[in-house]
Amino acid sequence: MSLPNAIVTWQCPSRPFSVVEVLQSCPNLLDYLCETSCTEAMRRPPSTHRKLFILFPGNPGLVHFYERFVELMTVRRLDVLVMGFAGHSFVDQNNGRVFDLQDQVETAEHFLRAVLTPYTLKWYGKHIYIGGHSIGAFVAMQMLTRFPCIKRCFSLCGLLSNAQNSPNGKRLFFLCSHAVIYGLFTFCVMLLLLMPKAVVSMFLRWYAPSVSPPLRRLMTRHLNPNILWNCFLWPGRSYVRYVKLTDHL
Repeated sequence: MSLPNAIVTWQCPSRPFSVVEVLQSCPNLLDYLCETSCTEAMRRPPSTHRKLFILFPGNPGLVHFYERFVELMTVRRLDVLVMGFAGHSFVDQNNGRVFDLQDQVETAEHFLRAVLTPYTLKWYGKHIYIGGHSIGAFVAMQMLTRFPCIKRCFSLCGLLSNAQNSPNGKRLFFLCSHAVIYGLFTFCVMLLLLMPKAVVSMFLRWYAPSVSPPLRRLMTRHLNPNILWNCFLWPGRSYVRYVKLTDHL
């Protein structure tokens, strides 16, 4: 993304005290929305857009993957925030902590409470939307029931009820339901971190050919083992338990 300060960090003020990356559609957007000390007359919005869209990503929860998405949404005159997941960043900012899905939900709730101030509600009115990609759709739906100011929730390939019946879900649940297979798979992935960065780059080029070269170089340069622990914690402990909780939503 060519805009300066497009990706910033935000720290949860209470438990789980996590630090997440936030992709914003224009500089200073997050600071503006969270600011409550200034009077309304002193506030200067960073853009003229009057619609807000907040997205929760899918696993691995890296906001960099959504830069093009944010650019396209901005063309439609929307302010956009993408809140990354705790423990899912190229540079470790949580001292190696591992977070489960409930921690991510609590972080998202604190994030929305910080963003959806009375000033935010007045500026955007009834045009506040949220969405989620894959497992992020579960987080988004949890937020929809907690914040009545949200007008609509969008699910992008959401991992919700009956996810185990989808093609990817069958493979995922097969992997997670066999402890030996899951352990071997995790071990192989961890071995990848011990290989030279050139080998890792070749693997990424083969496994994810659609990833842009700059992003691939960023992923190779900042090999954060805690990303893997957090990414594989969800399938191993959380997916089977939590995807059923959306039945009532």
